[in-house]
Amino acid sequence: MKITLKNYEKLLSQIQIHVKKTQNNIARQKVEMAWNIGKEVEEHLKKNKESEKSNYGKNLFEKLESDVGITQNILYRMRAFYKTYPKLPKDEAKLNWSHYRVLSGVKKESDRKFLEDLTKKENLDAESLRKKTKESKTLKTNKTPNTKNEPRLLPRRGELFNYNLVEPSGVSSTCIDCGFGIFKRFDEKMPPTVKIVETVKKEKNYKLKKSQANRRKLNAYKAYLGRVVDGDTIHVILDLGFDIFHEEILRLRAINAAESGTKEGEKSTLALKRILKNIPFFVVKTSGTDQHGRYVADVFLADEKGEMEAQKVADEGVFLNQLLVEKGLVELVG
Repeated sequence: MKITLKNYEKLLSQIQIHVKKTQNNIARQKVEMAWNIGKEVEEHLKKNKESEKSNYGKNLFEKLESDVGITQNILYRMRAFYKTYPKLPKDEAKLNWSHYRVLSGVKKESDRKFLEDLTKKENLDAESLRKKTKESKTLKTNKTPNTKNEPRLLPRRGELFNYNLVEPSGVSSTCIDCGFGIFKRFDEKMPPTVKIVETVKKEKNYKLKKSQANRRKLNAYKAYLGRVVDGDTIHVILDLGFDIFHEEILRLRAINAAESGTKEGEKSTLALKRILKNIPFFVVKTSGTDQHGRYVADVFLADEKGEMEAQKVADEGVFLNQLLVEKGLVELVG
């Protein structure tokens, strides 16, 4: 009997469900194991009135490493996990042992909760969470006294040169969705299950391959400043890939500057011009349009020397929207 694509998709879906369920169970078991080992070690040290820095403590970790096969570094992290979470965390599919290793290093409970929620909302892996933690610390360091209790805007970061494959109405072939209603004909052969691709440029040609990016990570672009329209709106030239450049006016997401023509509005506009004046390029991540049809975006800044690669700016660049909030130049809305 010939296996139709429909039947195969159903089979594949069922298998993936079983694999995911098993992976989640294993991930949870690792969390519980780490917490329980951390608890045993901490209670042992307390019972013997010793610390991890004493000779006994150091010898204890060395011997456990030898007898159990878990490195001292991981044992210390397990103990830190237990001390940070005296009560075993609830079973969260999106938080695994690697996440808790990062979270255990965040001392303030409110900051830790913020990062936990961010991880679950954006489905962050441990490395992305580590970057967010570093970014959070940087934002705190840069805060002025007047913004001590200023709410934080969650950044939406993306993967450059990753695209949806679509079939636009009236077009007889599959196309690459470059964003902003711009499509490029897709002539390469890909398995029908491939819905997202990424490009790798080799000399003057582009090679396409299946992307591992989450759909929420799409619509991120390297951009250059055209002009500052006002305190929350910029005119940009976007590199869409494939040597396609596109001009667009972007509204910075979730913030609102005072109206142009007002004293506060002029202040915000001038400040934004100064911030962007020496920035060679930045990265934008669009998230649909506002009520006026303008694309809204999160913007991430490169350093003034332009030494950061575009994807690194997307991953680690200063979050402009939040920076304007921190400086008291705009209000957080939405």
